[in-house]
Amino acid sequence: MTKICPECGHKQKDNAKFCSKCGTPFDKIGKDHKPKNKKKLGLAILIIVIVIAAVAVYAISCDKVSISSIYSSSMSCYNNESEIYYMYDAYSMFTIDSSNKNLSHFTSNFTFYSGNSVVKTVSGEIFDYENQYVASTFFTSKELYNIDSVKLDIYNVNGNLIASKEAPFTMGYMGEPIEI
Repeated sequence: MTKICPECGHKQKDNAKFCSKCGTPFDKIGKDHKPKNKKKLGLAILIIVIVIAAVAVYAISCDKVSISSIYSSSMSCYNNESEIYYMYDAYSMFTIDSSNKNLSHFTSNFTFYSGNSVVKTVSGEIFDYENQYVASTFFTSKELYNIDSVKLDIYNVNGNLIASKEAPFTMGYMGEPIEI
């Protein structure tokens, strides 16, 4: 028969006076003794430290973007073949509160709506204009749409949505086309 150390669980010889692994004396352990399972406590502390560190790293590296107003307009035009087409455009200024201000790490989409229906979703261009960040896009169509709102979504390098804003769309002059 072998003894089991009540502190660390290591197997001992029957005649052992103390644990050969953790040094716990067997003659001083009484009935009221409660083992301290140091391995489990150490593992729990290690897991807690790792979780706290991961949350801190995520919070520090998290991209925080604030979108200001979205500006929009539309107009009717002639193309080179004297055909009428309609142009719809939108842009917005935004700020980045992050250590990562590399604009190539961000993408944007603008979604144009007529009522609850999506008319078109278009990728936006993101650029720095006089130390302000801008997302901008436009699309053309031979069909006249009554667009009433536009939504801007900004994504980080991982493709996660980090900012979104919807605003009324300002329809411009859609009468007699101007030549471009």
